[in-house]
Amino acid sequence: MTRKTPLCGTRSAYQRHLRLKEPTDEACRAANAAHDRALRTGPTRAVEAPAELTATERTAARLVVNQASSSTEARTVLQMLGLMPSPPPRTDT
Repeated sequence: MTRKTPLCGTRSAYQRHLRLKEPTDEACRAANAAHDRALRTGPTRAVEAPAELTATERTAARLVVNQASSSTEARTVLQMLGLMPSPPPRTDT
């Protein structure tokens, strides 16, 4: 089974150009730059603006933070209560 030649405008095609000592085109350079930028900046996600908390929710949040034995425990409880956004799912590669 033979491999398909990567299409220009992808990081794979950029690497093929380099490997074969071919001149790189603008689309492949842009794809490579985008890939490198994503590696440097890490995963991104949309961040929702936090909703205003009611007085009761603010009081509950203060109690949780004061009673928690660690910041991780406080964060977990606040997330469970819906007073803090949950972290994005991990994407280990």
